[in-house]
Amino acid sequence: MATTSDYFPDYPDEYHQSFQTIMNYGLRFRELRYKEDSKKIVAKLQLKSYNEVHVLSIGSGNGSVDLHFINALMDKYITIHYTVIEPVSGPLDEFKRLIESREDKWNRVNFSFHVQGITEYLKEGGTADKCDPREK
Repeated sequence: MATTSDYFPDYPDEYHQSFQTIMNYGLRFRELRYKEDSKKIVAKLQLKSYNEVHVLSIGSGNGSVDLHFINALMDKYITIHYTVIEPVSGPLDEFKRLIESREDKWNRVNFSFHVQGITEYLKEGGTADKCDPREK
């Protein structure tokens, strides 16, 4: 029997499974907008350099949304440092398979994966405030 919780981080696997069910049966159309939205958002970025960009993706799941942002970033930046924070390992494994399937296209992206929540990541010294290292 399924359990419920007011605090989903206590049940990350169940949360991910529930989210995937919702996506499969009702919210899939939102995912189709991500490609267009990601291009618009990336076009608005005005960093000091077009050589590289640092991205912190929190709660990435299996990468189905991130892939659109990565593709848009590839059109604008030479090198991309993409840090992924996800508390459930299963979706990260799916994300890694997605990367493998696009390794020729995403060869300028350096990925870093962390199976943890954002609070733990920050406590361990991870940073969320420096997207462009030249703006120190």
